[in-house]
Amino acid sequence: MKQKLIYSLLVMVLIVSCKSREEIAREQMVDTLSIQMKDVQKINTETFSKIQQFEERVNGLTGQVEETDHQNKQSINTKVNDLNARITILESVNKTQNDKIKLLQDSQEASQQYIKEVLSSLKKISKSTKPKSLYEQAMFLYKKRKYNKAKPLLLNLSQSKKYKGNKKARILHNLGMIAYNQKNYDDALVYHSKLISTYPKSWYSRNGYLFMARSFHKQKKVSEAIASYNELIRIYPNTKQATQARKYLKELK
Repeated sequence: MKQKLIYSLLVMVLIVSCKSREEIAREQMVDTLSIQMKDVQKINTETFSKIQQFEERVNGLTGQVEETDHQNKQSINTKVNDLNARITILESVNKTQNDKIKLLQDSQEASQQYIKEVLSSLKKISKSTKPKSLYEQAMFLYKKRKYNKAKPLLLNLSQSKKYKGNKKARILHNLGMIAYNQKNYDDALVYHSKLISTYPKSWYSRNGYLFMARSFHKQKKVSEAIASYNELIRIYPNTKQATQARKYLKELK
């Protein structure tokens, strides 16, 4: 009986001891879970805080982008407005210049028309006005290339002692040119020779040398033509007649 009681007590002690271990394990598990929950809560809190900070940064960047975009739009609008203003000014200036050009063109056309009318009137006056003296009549006919009518008048003038100096030189020159143009080269040589020997300082003498040389040239008197061309070049080197003489000399060489 005593042994049974001892055995029962031992069983009860074992049972009590086992429960205490389970409770201890359970408590330890609860503590562990509690610690883990706290860690998870801490992590969640930190993560939420970081998410909030990230959202704040994103919102800040979005605001900056929107502000920059707004400023860029304002800058573009300002530039567009400036360009439109400049275009308007340029169009106004261009219109003003076109108006001025039109006025100048109208003025120029009016001036040209006036000049034409004046010239027309002068031509009519010159045509209606006949040369008075024999000398003027002869020169007028010569200018009009009416050589057959001018020649007898010039011959008459060449015999007159009334005309001297440059007028006489002009008379001889015109007689020589009429003879040359009518291919009467002998007469042309006579008149031009007389011109350059009698009035060597006259302006007409340079033409006298040239057409004296041309008359020899036409007659194929080569040596005389070359001598006359060279004499012209020597006496009047910087004249138009000298330039022509150099050209004709090349034909003879």
